[in-house]
Amino acid sequence: MNQESKALEYLFQHAQETNNSARRKISEINCWIAQCITFTNFKALNLYFKHHNVLELDAEYYRKTIMDILVSMNIPVCVFRLIQAIVGQDRIRERRHMLCLQVFHFCIVTKVSHNSINIQEAQETLRLIWKSIPDAFLCLEELDVVFTFLKRFLQVLFPERNIESIFHLSIEQVSKFYLETVYKMESHLEPRSLQHLCRVQIRERLSHNSQLPKGLEQLMVPSKIKSYLQLEF
Repeated sequence: MNQESKALEYLFQHAQETNNSARRKISEINCWIAQCITFTNFKALNLYFKHHNVLELDAEYYRKTIMDILVSMNIPVCVFRLIQAIVGQDRIRERRHMLCLQVFHFCIVTKVSHNSINIQEAQETLRLIWKSIPDAFLCLEELDVVFTFLKRFLQVLFPERNIESIFHLSIEQVSKFYLETVYKMESHLEPRSLQHLCRVQIRERLSHNSQLPKGLEQLMVPSKIKSYLQLEF
């Protein structure tokens, strides 16, 4: 672990051990998460999800993700005010849609990166997210709906341009990336397994009591179960 990783590890651990207000500040770093994805700082995110269980997706995270997706696509800064106006009026606020947008965000930055190490780290980060949240796996129909929204969104911004020249991504590429990363995609919404939901609840309780991840080591359970709770598989 390098010095930067050690510093982040200390920060997250310290935040867990302090009072609730400090923990709330750490839980309100949605903008930082989006920026880490944009600038491919996946090591920091992997450390973050080691200390925090449930990903909080709010309107601010949604807006920041949209902005960072456009930054990754080299959209001019001069249109950001217009973007903010449009984003403020649209109806995509649902958690499922935000999870889809997050997958697109990962796809775009890894495609721009052309770095195999970054791609592997990105997949590991997205994998950790889906191991630590209770949400049902995404289905192709959901991805397609949000993908279509993004293309129309760009068409509103750039009516005179060929959208394909801006949006170098297909729904097939997105679904393949998600499937290769998470190892599962549903044809329709299905609840996660009871085993997985138990893992989420245990980690959430430990996180609430400032005992994640160190509290996992103190659990009197078989090593395989402990590894499962530590998101190792």
